[in-house]
Amino acid sequence: MGERPTNAEIGDYAIREHHLFEVFKQGKRPSKEVLAGLQMLSEDHFIQLSKQAIVPWIDKMIVEEYSHHEKFFGYEFDLTLFRKTLSIVGRGRVEEWRKMGLEVHFLPDILLADSGVRAVSDLLNLPGWHYKLSFRYWEWLSDRNLLFTGTESEKVPVEANLGGIVVLIDTRAKPAYNAGHQMFSDDDKYLGSIIRELRNKGKMVRYEKGPETSRFGISFNEWEKYIHPILVDKLGVKLAQVRMETAIESHIISQIYTHMPRAEENTKDISTWTWCEEFLESKKRQIFINSGSPAEMLIGVGWQSPLVRSFAGAIRPIVVLAKE
Repeated sequence: MGERPTNAEIGDYAIREHHLFEVFKQGKRPSKEVLAGLQMLSEDHFIQLSKQAIVPWIDKMIVEEYSHHEKFFGYEFDLTLFRKTLSIVGRGRVEEWRKMGLEVHFLPDILLADSGVRAVSDLLNLPGWHYKLSFRYWEWLSDRNLLFTGTESEKVPVEANLGGIVVLIDTRAKPAYNAGHQMFSDDDKYLGSIIRELRNKGKMVRYEKGPETSRFGISFNEWEKYIHPILVDKLGVKLAQVRMETAIESHIISQIYTHMPRAEENTKDISTWTWCEEFLESKKRQIFINSGSPAEMLIGVGWQSPLVRSFAGAIRPIVVLAKE
């Protein structure tokens, strides 16, 4: 830990913090001068100042979210909903979720591709979007064949949009394939304990390749029928708020939030995949997202029967806390 900040630094930062507080209350963007002042402080000093309660915890998260968005998208978004949601949820629950390996973030309402786009080269040009879903996904999307189940069980066409949602994200990286023995890191505190109990009770098939806590070898139907309702209770949210990540969310999240362990997924050929919320034409063909191809900077997608259990396929839920 570095030295304690000087009184001058504390005084200057208090002025900046007051400005932040006022603009955040109004749902506005802090000035570039204030943000520049924040970036001039060392990380150690920033931590010291935070401990002295000069920086409210919500404001700190908002500043960090602005930074993530600017690096990936190249511009900023209104974070009023993000701030409101954090205020409602409270610091205690945010910290509780963080201990489970989960973080609260905001995915802005931005259209990444027009409805007719079929080629990767025609996608929106963003400074941080280096790894793209393969052409197959964009062809499915253009043909309106990618669907997901809406709030009243209707089939809704998927759009290439992040949706303007406040989400609870699993920060863990997909592990590299190891004949089914691979495991998500430190997962017992999140999904592992739920999966083990269901397998031990005989509600789900036992896992042959490793610990019963493994996320691998689980069908999409088993996720929906058994794991989903228990996870909802554990997180203290509603059933409709929890689902699998979409393919667009999955590969974009790993590039926006580069501090997360999962950021490495797109840069390595790890040969494991996760179920996605979308399906292709019917619920008999559930989408999954594969690992990246570093050489081509493309990420594979495919489909499987929702009944399939694979030693290479796993589940990774996302929680929608609020939507614009």
